[in-house]
Parts: sequence; structure tokens; C-alpha cells
Amino acid sequence: MICYWEGWNRAHATRHGITVREIEYVVKHLVAPYPEPIGGGKYLVRGQTSAGRYVQVIFAYTSTERMKFEEMSFDELLRLERSKGPYVYVIHARALNEQEKRQTRKRRR
Repeated sequence: MICYWEGWNRAHATRHGITVREIEYVVKHLVAPYPEPIGGGKYLVRGQTSAGRYVQVIFAYTSTERMKFEEMSFDELLRLERSKGPYVYVIHARALNEQEKRQTRKRRR
């Protein structure tokens, strides 16, 4: 999965202190039972970053027709060109609380 970033979703998804790198790691390394559909074309993923931090990410699948290429960096454009998708538009990300961490560990067993 390739995360598509533009001005709004980058600012919104990282406002709780989760970095783009952490978000992308969790999305790319999702483990069953994720992604979990939550309605409205949105999906929930819970997982750990490479550093072990537990994170929740909400995203929607998107297509290249909906992307704003003029808002993307050269590196982002190259990454998109090399990939075949699927593409996801990250909407929200935050750290899990202790109860959510326990639930996530339990669901993975």
C-alpha cells in the first residue's frame, strides 16, 4: 500500500504527534484482522511502529485520478510512479491508550 499525502491530510493525520514515517510503517505492515472496515469507505488499522509504538490509523482507498500532483514533492511523485498501488489516503492517526493496546494484542492471537 502506498500512502498519498497532500497538505490537508498530512497536517490532520500528524496533529497527534504521529509522524508520516510511523503512519506509513503501520499501514504497510498491517496484520490480520486489519484493515477493518468502519463505514463510509474508511478503514481502521492498529499496529506497532518500527520502534514499538502502538498506533491507530484511519484511511480510505483512493486512485490516481483523485490525487493533487501539484501538491506533491518530487520524491513523492517518483514513489507513486514506481508503484502499482493500492493507494490510501490517510485521514487520521493517533497513539493507542493502554486499554486499546491490550485489545490489539489480544486480537492478534
